[in-house]
Amino acid sequence: MNIHERGNRLKIRIQAPQGMLSVEQLYDLKTTELDTMAVALEKEYKTSGGKSFLTPTSSKDKIIKLKFDLVLDVLTTLVEEENTAATALADKEHNQKIYGLMAKQEDKALSKLSKKELLNQLR
Repeated sequence: MNIHERGNRLKIRIQAPQGMLSVEQLYDLKTTELDTMAVALEKEYKTSGGKSFLTPTSSKDKIIKLKFDLVLDVLTTLVEEENTAATALADKEHNQKIYGLMAKQEDKALSKLSKKELLNQLR
């Protein structure tokens, strides 16, 4: 079972500046808000109890860790989506520039043709 399914099944709610949010509502937050939440949850998890390999972690520790993992996963996903969108936009702008230059070259080539050659080009 993945972390989102576990979060939904446990009806996890995560404290945010807007109040308690469900897992799916995390996707509506800004990456800066998610980053702040992830840092706070990591700090809470690290201070929630002493680490020991002899005693199992409490269910509270597991819930805090799950919340941290969920916020971090959503943050990572949104950052990847932003990076992908930025790359796609840069590629589109680059291609538009190339198409514009190609059109100028075609216009320049056509302007060098005689009237008779231009008439022959009509469809």
